Amino acid sequence: MALCLGIHLGHDASCALLRDGVVLVAIQKERLTRQKHQFSFGLHDELPVRYCLDAAGVHLADLDFICSSFQGAGPCGEGLGHHLIAERFSLFDPFDPRHYVISHHLAHAYHAFGTSGWASAAVLIADLAGSATADGLDFALPFREWFKIVTERVSPVPLRSENFSIYVGRENGLSSVEKGHTLPHIASDVMVQSVASLYENVSRFVFGGGDAYGQLMALASLGSPNSGVSEDDLVQESPSSLPVFRNDWQTRFRRSSDPIEHADLARATQRATESALLSYAEKAKESTGLNTLAVAGGVFMNIPSNSAIADSGLFEGYHVPSAPNDAGISIGCAIYAESKLAGRHFPFSTVQSSDRFGRIYRDDEQASAVHQYRDFLDVLDENASAPRLAKLLLNGAVLARWHGASEFGPRALGGRSFLASPLLESSKQRLNGIKGRQSWRPVAPVVRSADFMRLLTGPCQSHYMSYTHRLRPPFTETLKALFHPDLTTRAQILEPGWDDALWELLGEFGALSGVPILVNTSLNTRGEPICEKPEDAIRLFIRSPDVDYLLLQNRLITRSTKFLTNENLSMRLAPSAKLSTDFQFGQMKFKVHSKTDVHQLSDAEYSFLLTARAWTQLKDIGIGEMLSADLIMKFVGLGVIECRD
Repeated sequence: MALCLGIHLGHDASCALLRDGVVLVAIQKERLTRQKHQFSFGLHDELPVRYCLDAAGVHLADLDFICSSFQGAGPCGEGLGHHLIAERFSLFDPFDPRHYVISHHLAHAYHAFGTSGWASAAVLIADLAGSATADGLDFALPFREWFKIVTERVSPVPLRSENFSIYVGRENGLSSVEKGHTLPHIASDVMVQSVASLYENVSRFVFGGGDAYGQLMALASLGSPNSGVSEDDLVQESPSSLPVFRNDWQTRFRRSSDPIEHADLARATQRATESALLSYAEKAKESTGLNTLAVAGGVFMNIPSNSAIADSGLFEGYHVPSAPNDAGISIGCAIYAESKLAGRHFPFSTVQSSDRFGRIYRDDEQASAVHQYRDFLDVLDENASAPRLAKLLLNGAVLARWHGASEFGPRALGGRSFLASPLLESSKQRLNGIKGRQSWRPVAPVVRSADFMRLLTGPCQSHYMSYTHRLRPPFTETLKALFHPDLTTRAQILEPGWDDALWELLGEFGALSGVPILVNTSLNTRGEPICEKPEDAIRLFIRSPDVDYLLLQNRLITRSTKFLTNENLSMRLAPSAKLSTDFQFGQMKFKVHSKTDVHQLSDAEYSFLLTARAWTQLKDIGIGEMLSADLIMKFVGLGVIECRD
């Protein structure tokens, strides 16, 4: 019986705890700090180690092994712009003999294979760039040895970063078969050297910034097949079976403030990505001769590409974990520790789990959060029934659902979700407005496994929204919110026992509407991570007037303006919020910086927040003169102001 802690250090930093092949708890750092995709270069006390230990009811001394992966560090000081160990790091002794370090792709590979449930498989890893090493090979070392290598003073040597790897997975672990390499960061963000950097570069070109992969994937469906823009503009022929990517494509296109103008480029990029990943899959088949394929790496967040490989007939089985991006590396580290250090053979039982790896919040914690914001909320029902909720949804309500354990991966699976009726086109429009997304972005459904075949076609193992599906006639006409120009959607298929309350709600909605399916998108707004704590969901709800109800576990809640009548209520600028001014184009601009975003302010709003740097009673503010009740609720929801009475 082994207990292993995995830690991923890089963007989407995370921790995971594994016992006997089962993930006990896992969480991304961003969910607690509220900083989306938060990067962690080295070991520091903000890592959610204690969260994992406390949730599992264990202590540091109970751990058999700790396994970490450092994305940004390499030999000869590569990436050492930050400390590998924070000066006051206190979570554990990094030089503890139980602590090991493994390379980036090796961690991805153990995550993919370890969660597949197979005793043998080909494993394919593809991403922007992994570990930087002199020999380009994987490594697994005690922390003490690895630390010496990356910090010793030696003459500089050329480094290579892995961006493509093939492994063979067997009962006793993984063996490397083939690797592809790129220049170390930051060259991969400038030069197109891999399928992931192609998607990265084009998404930055079209949308003017990073973290736009989902937008580019959605935009691709709006492109025309007869536009004259094709894969050949992005990928050139190669003597080998693997693609070579072009770096001259930018000269053909002019930047535009309207992404729609680049829909054809997005379509060509999507087709090139699918072709490239298919060629990688073919190479994995050729190199290993195996009939099952497990994959990981950020590029496998690309849903149409997953379907292209799954539908290709190359493999009898195809597995994408719930978090194929770098967040999943912590699970891979923990699986490596249990396999190679503790000696457990595959297959692991992690395949039996859902992605709901967060901790369970006690009822008193939920009640405390509701009490904290009691002046802004009304609890309609302490134990709302599925029939009542289904009727609200059928009547067009948008419901914010916070229930049970949170999702570990990047997609909503019911625990932290917005739910709405798929029968109404307005559901899509409202949700895109609530989340600050473009109107052409699609929304996805959740459906029970028992109802999937009646409503949709496509892979029936899509538990994590990893594949494309099509609605069966006549549902293409009736499920208006799920319409997308390419007629596809990405469904979450819910299995019995994974979320009994959601299963019942789908059944009740089906009984009322004839279609047991709901729109399901992640419980967050623009620029912030998915909600974790009950107070995260409450603050989001308070500041989102187009969300009709919050379902906090079983509590059905609405917003309230009763704070206006509380004469004892005082407010002040939150300690974490910062005010700033900026002179642009001859005008003074006022801003407030919250934990997750920067918000423009009017003169009156800025004056109020300036005044409210000290505790100020609500009766002295002048609602209706200086600012509105809705704006107060927005500031409270953003965490810009805090209240007491």
